[in-house]
Amino acid sequence: MLGNERGTDARKVLEARGDIPFALIDENNGIRGNAGTGGGQAWFGDSTRGQETYLELVPGNRVIYGWGHGPLGKTAPGVKTFDAKFDGATFTFALPDALMVRGVHHGDEMRITIELADRTRAAVDMHPIGR
Repeated sequence: MLGNERGTDARKVLEARGDIPFALIDENNGIRGNAGTGGGQAWFGDSTRGQETYLELVPGNRVIYGWGHGPLGKTAPGVKTFDAKFDGATFTFALPDALMVRGVHHGDEMRITIELADRTRAAVDMHPIGR
């Protein structure tokens, strides 16, 4: 056991998405990488607060945003699609409870900042999935 299994969270996020087929591979088998998303460029990262974060830029000025249990295991994992505003390499979109996500995307690099309810921020260095 690796002590950092994400299969349970990943399954919940993918099942909540509901519109894509997926195969979940056991984390201990040595296979790495992901593919098969909603047609956009997909990214994954861990925030500076320990939150697993999935982001997919899809056509029509939209993003698919997913999250795991978080560092304390108290967050319900999920995934939702949001309208986004794009301006060149930058984009923003609003989460529920007036939280704002700001991102910068350059080629194979993406970084997002999430403005949290307590007026602090969490940063996420995102990594491309399926390349």
